[in-house]
Amino acid sequence: MVTEKTCTGSLAYTDEDFRAVIDAITQGRIDPTPLVTRRISLDEVMDKGIELLRGEGRDTEVKILVTQ
Repeated sequence: MVTEKTCTGSLAYTDEDFRAVIDAITQGRIDPTPLVTRRISLDEVMDKGIELLRGEGRDTEVKILVTQ
């Protein structure tokens, strides 16, 4: 038996939107610091980065900054 499926997607931001935000950050009009909710090392990317964003941190983490 064959069933029909519908897949609906959306795209929220354009390349122009991203460029405008990067320009605003570069020019100091936007401070991105409050968006960084956690800082981790490269060694912690899987356990404290990817897995956190996919699991329990999905609703609390905004941006995780990976540092050396």
